[in-house]
Amino acid sequence: MCVYDIVFILLIVTGYTDANNVLDLNGVWSITNGLLFFVLEFNIQGNVPGDVYTSLIQSRIIEDPYRRDNDVVYRPYAYYGYTYNRKFTVSEADFKSTKIELVCDGLDTFSDIMVNGVLVGSSDNMFIKYRYNIKHVIKPGINNITISFQSAVITAEALYNKSTYHIPSICPDAYHGFCHYNFIRKMEYSFSWDWGPAIPNQGIWRNIYVECYDIPKINSISVLPKQSGNTFYFRINGVPIFMKGANWVPPDTMLERITRDKIENILQSVIEGNMNLLTVSGVSMSNVKKMSPTEFTVTLTTNHIAPFVWINSRGISGRFSDNGFIMKDPQLQLTFTSWQPVDLKTFTYSLSVQSLMDIYH
Repeated sequence: MCVYDIVFILLIVTGYTDANNVLDLNGVWSITNGLLFFVLEFNIQGNVPGDVYTSLIQSRIIEDPYRRDNDVVYRPYAYYGYTYNRKFTVSEADFKSTKIELVCDGLDTFSDIMVNGVLVGSSDNMFIKYRYNIKHVIKPGINNITISFQSAVITAEALYNKSTYHIPSICPDAYHGFCHYNFIRKMEYSFSWDWGPAIPNQGIWRNIYVECYDIPKINSISVLPKQSGNTFYFRINGVPIFMKGANWVPPDTMLERITRDKIENILQSVIEGNMNLLTVSGVSMSNVKKMSPTEFTVTLTTNHIAPFVWINSRGISGRFSDNGFIMKDPQLQLTFTSWQPVDLKTFTYSLSVQSLMDIYH
């Protein structure tokens, strides 16, 4: 049993500059799909940040997937690839900047990014920020950006079929969902869950912009905890805290429809229920590796600040290099030392992770 005192330690990480100028690419984009099955090709307008399904609803191509059995009726839309496109203007002054980068705070999920017809990068993880050097392809005046998304359902199935190791799929028939979400870095509930339908969205779900700059800056800080003692409970600033709370599930499968009013209504319900804790499954594990018979590494990934991340190995005695910590960086690698030799499969199946998350400010 251990006490975890939450002590704030700032680690400064040098990164990129306060940009000379930031070109905001949020707003209205053109969205097209390819001809597939019985649905004709279309060209619609959609909001960024946003998602494809919400744009389809707003363009009256589909109705709300929550209505009746629409989640089943609209299954073919999960197999399309969708392409986002827009133009933007770069001034002569911005063009002369030493560095010009396209910054994507969130791409859902598999995409190729082209600027002025040149491939500048790709994405395969919904939860991390991407930076792409576009200095060599940008030009003064009008530029064009295209982000072509591939179906996460098709990609997940392809990765499953390529795997040389059998990993069970989780897709109960009663959910009318899709399989193999455990092969990709995308919100798992979009493939269906016991509380929500399968809406495996695509799109630019967070801010997107171009940074033009010349000098370096401090880009981010990490906040880490300090561990001591032999009794387990929460203690903040030296005061033991009694926790009462609930499990948070996303308010809507379509992220564009999660409004501040909807969040505030839920949080008000938490207050009225006399809760002081919410657990949010916002931290996930990947890339578990065996370094020796008793030592393993685990990579954690999060898309938001995650206070008090707790990783557990059920039935396996040992020690993680850190636990009960505040995770601010998108990824973190931990080491686990087992008191007895254990195989990789057993260790991997024993792992679980949770965190306290206050991600809405």
